[in-house]
Amino acid sequence: MQPRNVIKCESCRGAFHSGPSISIGVAFLLAISYASYKVINEAIARRRRMRYFKRNGGRLLEQQEKSDPSSIGKTMLFSLRELEKATDCFSEKRILGVGGQGTVYNDGS
Repeated sequence: MQPRNVIKCESCRGAFHSGPSISIGVAFLLAISYASYKVINEAIARRRRMRYFKRNGGRLLEQQEKSDPSSIGKTMLFSLRELEKATDCFSEKRILGVGGQGTVYNDGS
C-alpha cells in the first residue's frame, strides 16, 4: 500500500514526498507576503508623514533651519498629544494671551 502524499516517478528511483515541499512553499510565500506587507505599509506611512509635515508648516521650519543652522538644537517640536496634555485640551481657561505667533497657554504649573 502506497502513502497518500507520495508521487511515484517512473524515471527515478524511489518516491517524492510532496507534503513537506508544499508546506515549505506555503511558509515561504507567507514570509514573502508578510515582508512585502510591512515594506509597503512603511512606505505609505512615510509618505503620509511627509505630506502632513509639508501641509503643517514643515517647509517653513526647514527654511528656518537652513538659514540659521545653530537653531537646530534650540528648536523643540511637540506632538499634538503632548500639547493637548499641557494645555488641558486647549482649554480657554489656560490662555495667557494671543499674538502674531499664535495663542499662548499656561501649562498649569
